Amino acid sequence: MKLTMNRRGEFRCYWNNTHNKCGTGVQTAPIYSYNCHIETADILDPHGFVFDQLKIDEYFAKKYTGFQDAKSCERIAVTACQDIKQMIENHMLGHNGMSVIYRIAVTISVGDGPAQMTAEWTPGKSKQIANAKQKIRRLP
Repeated sequence: MKLTMNRRGEFRCYWNNTHNKCGTGVQTAPIYSYNCHIETADILDPHGFVFDQLKIDEYFAKKYTGFQDAKSCERIAVTACQDIKQMIENHMLGHNGMSVIYRIAVTISVGDGPAQMTAEWTPGKSKQIANAKQKIRRLP
């Protein structure tokens, strides 16, 4: 059976600068919105959960604590997708010795602005992307 979890929330970033034109204008402490969509097999821990979804809120709060150079929504989404996948995989493996994740998608936007960026991970797509990146690196 497939289980689907959606978690959304907000986090504030404290940017040293915004010279990368990431859509925040001159704002150095913008509030970002996120929506995390996770699809897994019904492999549950002893408490009956796939994963503690509050860990997603904690992830964003910890990741962007303190001042740092501004990152684009693309970079925030890609990094979050990879990190959250690893967190869920570690949780499932630690409790059950196996992990089955079908899809993870993380959407990031600045507040409720008009633009959003989504990074998506699926097992098949990650292999295709890795192969394509290797081919690009080999180009003269």
